[in-house]
Formats: sequence, structure tokens, C-alpha cells
Amino acid sequence: MFKFEKQEIKLALKLAFKYFFSLRSSILKLNFTLSILGIIIGSLALILSQAVINGFEKALLEKLIRGNGDLVFLLDIPYQNIKAYEKVLEKEENIKAVSPYVYYPVMLENPYFKTYSGAILRGVDVEKEKKVSNFYKNLKFGTWDSLKNIGYGIFGYTLLNNLGATLNDTIKVVSPIGKKTPFGYIPKVGYIRVGGAFSLGLYQFDNNFVLVSLETLNKVFGVNKINGFIIKLKDFSRLKETEEKLRLKFPEAQVQSWIEINKSLFSSLKLEKLAMFFITTLILVVASFNIMSFLVNNIFLRAKDIAILKTLGTKNSTIKYMFLFQGLFIGIIGITIGNILGITISYVLDKYKLIKLPPQSYFIDYLPFKLSLKSLIWINLVTFLICIISSKISLRRLSELSITEILRNYR
Repeated sequence: MFKFEKQEIKLALKLAFKYFFSLRSSILKLNFTLSILGIIIGSLALILSQAVINGFEKALLEKLIRGNGDLVFLLDIPYQNIKAYEKVLEKEENIKAVSPYVYYPVMLENPYFKTYSGAILRGVDVEKEKKVSNFYKNLKFGTWDSLKNIGYGIFGYTLLNNLGATLNDTIKVVSPIGKKTPFGYIPKVGYIRVGGAFSLGLYQFDNNFVLVSLETLNKVFGVNKINGFIIKLKDFSRLKETEEKLRLKFPEAQVQSWIEINKSLFSSLKLEKLAMFFITTLILVVASFNIMSFLVNNIFLRAKDIAILKTLGTKNSTIKYMFLFQGLFIGIIGITIGNILGITISYVLDKYKLIKLPPQSYFIDYLPFKLSLKSLIWINLVTFLICIISSKISLRRLSELSITEILRNYR
């Protein structure tokens, strides 16, 4: 490692700038251009790849939480015991709100067009649901208060389009959980009127869910138990702590976050993020060869200048700094331009949702780009480190120069 001295650094910087902007050889100019382009492309590729994975992970989690709160408390509870459980849960320090829910699988039919679709009726408390999810903020049409009317529901927008239905249409609902008779089970049949449509932008919800009140489920289908509670936290960073407390207090219940419920998906995203980081880093490693080529050629072409500087008393370390700084200049220019392009492209693609995705396959309908400050810092540190290593490797060429031989040849 070099021992830095103030005077040496000043002189090395001055010489580095002088030689950096006075490239006479066409080969050197080509090396210089390719070096910067390589760093720009490598930095840009890293930024965009990490922005895509971050964006997909955040968008997915945000939309899952948007429709499900932060935690799910799973336990079959009779309607008459709902308030007792709510009081105990709401006493927890980090719990902001709780809302009971029911998942009830059904088959839907639009009698007018004879269109069919499977769906899940989600029974909700009309007022409390607004405190734990954002369904009411994402209505395409209709009103949230329509759920207060028995027999009304708010449908996922994609589901409603598939059925060919619209506001105030009546949908036939067939439940496989039927009545037991001497002739076997007979499916329950009911009717739900369209009171509105929501769109969370997550296919899992928009194509499968119908929101109805708990009272509608009870009156139309005889449901008298909830499946548990959706919980909204005050401080999401304390999710694990709150989860453990609830598990200890309610050992008979299952308490899960939506990250845990979709653990395999989020784990694969993390693994993909790491893999993409290493793969795209290889672009920078290849680009570093151009930096090495540039510096080696520059050392060779500046051999006479190096010999003269040494005869004038310039230290070896100063000359090493000079070429090291040239490699770092290339890195800084490439990183800066790569950052500007990466951040700008990510912002534009995300803001205007330019890359569309099939929601059936990817859960969301466009490719999101979200770049975190932490990711950006890591990308720049890795890029800069590669530039330093490649520059230092190139400096070995200096030790091969024979000052006496150079001066003899240039007499």
C-alpha cells in the first residue's frame, strides 16, 4: 500500500490531470473511450437490475399489505366472541387496528351472459376494514358504504370484467359448502348485487375477491364464524416482536405476516437479487480490463516523461499515484454517468409504467423500478473497488521500466 503525503498527492494530481487530457495516441484514445463506456454500462446494468428486483419486491409487499394489513391472526371464532378477542388484541402496544375476516370460496355466474368464474367471498366489518386495508381507497366505481346493505358486494375489477357485469347487476353465487340432506349435500345458492369494484393492481385480489359484509355472509350463506383477524401495526419495523407476543398470548392461533405466508416467493427474490448482482458485476470486471489496457499503454507511451521526472527527483510513489489517479478518474466519470443514466431511466420507467407485464404470471401489471440508497452505495463501492484493483495491477508495468535504457534510446 502507498503511504500518502500531501505534497506527493498534489503533484501526482497535477500530473495526472495534465496527462489525462493530453492523449495523443489514437489507440490510447480508443482505450480511454472503451474504459469509460465499460464502467458506464456495468454501473448502469447493476443499477437497473437491482432497481427491478427491489421494485418488484416492494410493489408485491406493498400490494399484499394494501389488501391484508401487516399481520394475519388465524383462528375460527364464532360471531358472538368477536368483540372479546378484539379487545384483547387492541390492548397490544404496537397494534393500531384489527378487523375480522372470513374467506368463503364460491362459484359466480352472471345469469345474463352465462359467464362463470371461481372466487372468494371475503367477509369484512365495513367500518373496521378501512383501518387495516386500502380496498376502500382503490374503488374504480361504486361506493364502500354499499356493503352496509345486505346482499351487496364490491368485486375485483378484473373479476367483474370477466363476468361481463357492471354496477347494480345481480350475480348468482353458488357455495360448495352446502346443506346436508338425506340425498347428500346440496350447494347453497345466493345472489349478490354489484355495489362497486376495486382494483389494487394485484391480480391475486383483482381477479379473485368479492368483498361482502359479515352480515351478508351470515344472512345469505349461514356463515357464523370468522377465520380470524387482519391486524395493522403502528410500527412495521416491530413486526417480528409483535408477532412473537401474539403467539405467546394465543398459542391456539396462528399468527403470520404476509412475508411469511409468501416466504418462498420473497426468498427467491432475495436469491435472484444476489445472483443478478454478481452476474452484472462481471460486466465491470470485463470493463476493468480496458482500464488496465489504457494505463499500461499510457505508461509505455509516457516512458520518456517518466524517465525525465525520475531524473528530476520525482519519487516512484508520486509517479504511481499519477497513474493510479488516472484509473480512478475513469472510474469516477463512468460511475457518475452510470448513476445519472441508471437513476433517470429507473425513474422514467417506473413513473410512466412503460414495461407492461401479464398480471396472471407476475401478480402485478407493470415492471416497477425502485432503487434504494443502500443498493446505490453498494453498487458504487463495488465499482470503485474494481477500478482501484485494476489500476493497481497495471502499475506493475512501472517496475519493468529501465530508466537508463529509456534515456539512452531517446538521446
